[in-house]
Amino acid sequence: MMLLQEMNFTNLQKVTMHKTVCIVGLGIGKLYVDACTRIGWRVITVDQNPNVSADYLSVDDIPHDICIDMGIICTPNHTHQVVARQLGYKHAINIVVEKPGFRCLGEWLGFQQQYPKSRLWMVKNNQFRTLYKDLHDKEIEKIQLFWLNKNRIPGAGSWFTDKAKAFGGVSRDLMPHLLSVAQRSLGCRIAETDFLAQCYQQYDMFELKNDSTYGNYNASGIYDVDDCAYFSSKVNDTPIECFASWKLDIDTDVIEWRFKMKNGPNLTFGVGLCPEDAYEAMLQEYMFATEETYQQHQRYDEEIHYIIDRFETTESAISNTKVSI
Repeated sequence: MMLLQEMNFTNLQKVTMHKTVCIVGLGIGKLYVDACTRIGWRVITVDQNPNVSADYLSVDDIPHDICIDMGIICTPNHTHQVVARQLGYKHAINIVVEKPGFRCLGEWLGFQQQYPKSRLWMVKNNQFRTLYKDLHDKEIEKIQLFWLNKNRIPGAGSWFTDKAKAFGGVSRDLMPHLLSVAQRSLGCRIAETDFLAQCYQQYDMFELKNDSTYGNYNASGIYDVDDCAYFSSKVNDTPIECFASWKLDIDTDVIEWRFKMKNGPNLTFGVGLCPEDAYEAMLQEYMFATEETYQQHQRYDEEIHYIIDRFETTESAISNTKVSI
């Protein structure tokens, strides 16, 4: 594959305009509808809720003569594999799955064996922020990645907080983002040696109320997932620490990525919601990737699955003293 910036612009336009993307799930999926529309791809939508006016209620309803260049799965976690199989049956060329991917690494690898003609990708939009240019050709001495929310539980009592449907809490929601940032920053896998992966459920449903800044509260729902998670490892003598929380006893959100450099000033990035151009860059890389690029992403995706599969629930709250914030 030629890099996008190296492609002839006229040829890129021709290639771009003839791509068809199927977006399944029109919650966060609306973001992908907008991104694909801006790129210039044809978009078809699927959602089982008839009130959202999607093109189809099920992937199975899509006519077989429609070639799906990319399917993007934005449905609840426990449905990811089922929808991916529907897209694989339709011979979708690329299947992009919102984090945390599938329930476990075994299911991720098994899908690729069963549907070898489809390329499987995990959403890693934070690997496509422009901030990495500031790290280029610099030697990183230490990485600390924080995604600590004061109160941003994504719908207490919804499927997000039901372990049977979400497979976990913040360790499956925010931690994959931080792991992918560490991978991108170092340009390699981050758990080839020993690592620590811990999570903890700080709150019960009766302790929560309808005051989160994100999601709808359902008092009759289930809340049995971790809401605080910590990961640490070391790659070539470079320590990595990731700390994520939905709700924490802090004065304000701490969403910062800190890089201690061996030479030159240290870098700290205060980050907010991922910018739209990062999503567009990710989708275009996935769409036009060479086999080499695809295999590199597979190594990252498999490692993220491997790590989150191994998060251990601790019996006491993860101490803030582990990481200096």
